[in-house]
Amino acid sequence: MIPITPQPEPIGFNASVRLPGSKFLAKTPHPSAKEFQTNNYWKNSINDLYLSYKKICAYSSAPIWHTGSATVDHYLAKSVRPDLAYEWNNFRLARFKLNYNKDINEKVIDPFTIEDGWFQIDFPSCLIKPGTGLSDAVHKSVVDSIRILKLNDDDELVQERATRMTEFAEGEILLSWLEKYYPLLAKEIVRQGIQNNANSIFKTRSIT
Repeated sequence: MIPITPQPEPIGFNASVRLPGSKFLAKTPHPSAKEFQTNNYWKNSINDLYLSYKKICAYSSAPIWHTGSATVDHYLAKSVRPDLAYEWNNFRLARFKLNYNKDINEKVIDPFTIEDGWFQIDFPSCLIKPGTGLSDAVHKSVVDSIRILKLNDDDELVQERATRMTEFAEGEILLSWLEKYYPLLAKEIVRQGIQNNANSIFKTRSIT
């Protein structure tokens, strides 16, 4: 995860999401999951969310290549804060898998509030780890977030990072491309100063 700057509410959001959502909540202030699903006006914002946050999943720091794979994550869950179910500032762009892993767990750090360096990457394993020099509270929150989101336990996520690093090491992709689509990987390449020796680090990896 990397720090994410909240983006302005898009034009038309109030009419397409907030107003119909507010009318629904006025009649049903504590909706069931089924009632929310039949009044899922937040889905009207998915294209704006996708473009506003440049296709990057807030939790994996990796691209969502198609809007059909993008979801609106309610950082504070609808079941906990129904009053925020239709509020732009409670939305995070997320891959379906990461949204599912997070569920309603508030132990996951809000990417709007994290700071640079809280999440780092071990090379060549490509596992996510807490940064150095963190307070005990922040360190625990980072560890909890990694565990809950399964950033290291999901082999596909780890393999994706490893594949991108091997491609970078072999010159198939550039750092500028990683900066655009895999910003955490790019930050760690620069922070660890491996721009010029990535090939020696990853040349023995076997990507299957």
